[in-house]
Amino acid sequence: MADLIKLLKQAFLDAGTYRAAFDPATDLILNAVATVPEPSADDHAAIHFREYFVSGSLGGAIEPGAPRRRALGDIVAPQACEAHYPGPWPIPDPCAVVDGRRGTLDHQIRRLLAGDLVWLYYMERMGVFQILGGILDDYALIGRHPISSRQLAVIVVESMVRELRSGLGSTTRDRDVAYRRCLGWTSEVGRTLGSEAAPNRAFSAQFHRLIRLALQFYKDRQLAVAIRDVVTPTRASTATLIAIRDTMRVLQKSCEVFEYGRTYTTALNGIVWVLGALTVIRDLRRDLGIPESYSSPWEYVPAAYSLFVEPEQTDRRMQPDPNRYFAHRECANAGRNIMLDVEVLPINDRDFATPGGVLETWLNLAESSIEGYRTGYQSLTEINLADGEPVVGQAA
Repeated sequence: MADLIKLLKQAFLDAGTYRAAFDPATDLILNAVATVPEPSADDHAAIHFREYFVSGSLGGAIEPGAPRRRALGDIVAPQACEAHYPGPWPIPDPCAVVDGRRGTLDHQIRRLLAGDLVWLYYMERMGVFQILGGILDDYALIGRHPISSRQLAVIVVESMVRELRSGLGSTTRDRDVAYRRCLGWTSEVGRTLGSEAAPNRAFSAQFHRLIRLALQFYKDRQLAVAIRDVVTPTRASTATLIAIRDTMRVLQKSCEVFEYGRTYTTALNGIVWVLGALTVIRDLRRDLGIPESYSSPWEYVPAAYSLFVEPEQTDRRMQPDPNRYFAHRECANAGRNIMLDVEVLPINDRDFATPGGVLETWLNLAESSIEGYRTGYQSLTEINLADGEPVVGQAA
């Protein structure tokens, strides 16, 4: 186990960094969570911020009195242009860097991977962006709720309205294209957009196949222990491990699509907007008519969903069901943890799938994430992935 932990830690460090264009309003959108020194257990927005970002400059420490350099990548000024090149830079360098701790063992990761798009997908499926859209519409156009303008959250809302009107914000169409191209998935709203993006069916098929094979691995192991009446785990068969390895190999290859087009940038800015949306919902909940006693995200997020997304289907006097929040967040976190590891594991090594080797050790390490994803997915879709039933609803 110690060797696997060291291997994963080094693999994530070797993945390096990835320079991408942040949303111009990133500093403002993240302000409410970036300035929290020690988030409480209920402050999920601030916790997720620390999973993805640290506050700082892309160029490192800045000398006192020195001009702040805004650069993207390794752009070098042409000869005799140093004084004014590149001029007013259209893509700001925010005071945030992708350098968080997440994954099965809280690894330090300095870039986004396809697993982070899985996280974004399930946060969107939770309804975070639909709630945010309802708040922005009410603030800018409808005025049904008395949203006081004398608070920081409203400045964030105003910046989001301006970003969307200028075409710079995180849009449903951009995110849906990213889901289709990388994950082969779409959302209920995305299905209505008529996107021509080619879905990555390899990821869509192999990801849930990996979950099924891993669940079968755990079931066979439990059965073998019960038959032998021992407490020590038994070695898995080579055939089982090879089937899992081959699935992971195709899955790992399919993740290369994350590097193509605007997928990385779309994922990055989508995550920024999710964190901003969670803080806006939290800080404006009283103005929106959500009871003050709803102080935890599993209370005020479902309440806001009932208010803005399904007002005609829900009795507002009833306690919102927190299971919607828990199940989506479980799928988001567990699915991300699984995929982050899959993307960096040395699957092509000769001894990777030997009994007692790296793969079997990883399966033992990832059991809580795989079981958590199965439980959350069954709660959302009533499909038990262990039964091998076809995946429905999300496939593009």
